[in-house]
Amino acid sequence: MFLPAGLLERTAAELYGAAAARLGWPDAPTLDDSLLAAVAGGLGEAALAGADPLYAETAGAYLAAHLATRYGPPLAQRPVRGEDLRVRRAISYIHDNHHRALTLTDIAAVATLSPFHFLRVFKLATGRTPHQFLTTVRVNRARHHLERGDLSVTDVAELCGFSSPARLTTAFRRETGVSPSTYRTTRRNIDA
Repeated sequence: MFLPAGLLERTAAELYGAAAARLGWPDAPTLDDSLLAAVAGGLGEAALAGADPLYAETAGAYLAAHLATRYGPPLAQRPVRGEDLRVRRAISYIHDNHHRALTLTDIAAVATLSPFHFLRVFKLATGRTPHQFLTTVRVNRARHHLERGDLSVTDVAELCGFSSPARLTTAFRRETGVSPSTYRTTRRNIDA
């Protein structure tokens, strides 16, 4: 089983904020973890049954969180502050509502903080502004749609919360280095 480094890094950043850079990942072959074995077996069965790739993506996110919290250094044992819970609530809200036109005020309200204070707390916890984080979530969802379907770039932009295909293309190129169309073509050639 392979978990992409980007997934592990994003998960660690969401869990530990700026301290994630100090997190070391265990060597998977040396682990004797019944949960990892059970999920790997379930993924194998699902793949043989032709499960949707979303199944594997979700399991991968769960495994990354499991590895970070179970095998991480004492960072995982730090006390959870009220602001950390608020940031987690905001992150969850962003993931659930990325397709909507979200403002800093909207997200700060979910965290029950003023926009100015929320911006400071969020950046301290994640290393990114809420807007940067939202853009990354949107681009990741766009990648998913581009890999899985035949939706137009316009449709993908709308599904992922971008105000126009041009905004999607600009953000996508900044995050991945290629345009959405090039990304789709490249993925299809790899999968073929």
